[in-house]
Amino acid sequence: MVLFLAESQRKGNQCRKMRSGSYWLLLLKANQINSMTNNILKFKKIIYESEIKLLENLAKEIWEEYFIPIIGAGQVAYMLEKFQSYSAISKNIKFDDYQYYFLLKENQPIGYTGIQIKDQSLFLSKLYIKKEYRGNHFATRTLDFLIHLAQNNGCSVIWLTCNRNNKVTLDIYQKMGFNIIEKKDSDIGNGFFMNDFVLQKPVDS
Repeated sequence: MVLFLAESQRKGNQCRKMRSGSYWLLLLKANQINSMTNNILKFKKIIYESEIKLLENLAKEIWEEYFIPIIGAGQVAYMLEKFQSYSAISKNIKFDDYQYYFLLKENQPIGYTGIQIKDQSLFLSKLYIKKEYRGNHFATRTLDFLIHLAQNNGCSVIWLTCNRNNKVTLDIYQKMGFNIIEKKDSDIGNGFFMNDFVLQKPVDS
């Protein structure tokens, strides 16, 4: 069960929500009260140049560990520079209305997510978690946070793309309620292609 702690409580909703500055705190109720502190996840909106630089380094760490076996070292290096470098992320935020958030556990970044809200939909561009923190339902908890953002911004769907060979992640998204709606092959330059599925999940108002 996820508890959103916030300034106000919606009538008839078991979830409470709280926003403090750019932090969103999710308190996750575990089976035993003593384990609750180990399940606290914060979302810190990325604003400052130093945070973007930290994000660039975190993306490199995660991508080189996870994606090289799937798409190869050459494409990983190319996509990091094209899509997740300091300059690319800065451009996303400044000109393309992207929002990036660190996933924080005990105030340390364990992953990140990037979104774009447009035309009553939330595009989940990026959601990546460090290896040692996978398998702890942090992706599900991040989705709860994103659903909350989507609802607050009048979005009716969340959609994303996922590499067709990334079977583990595809299975996770489908278990979270996403449905594959189409295949998409994108030429990203330098002889590389993104061979993806497009997935979509409706958002209740």
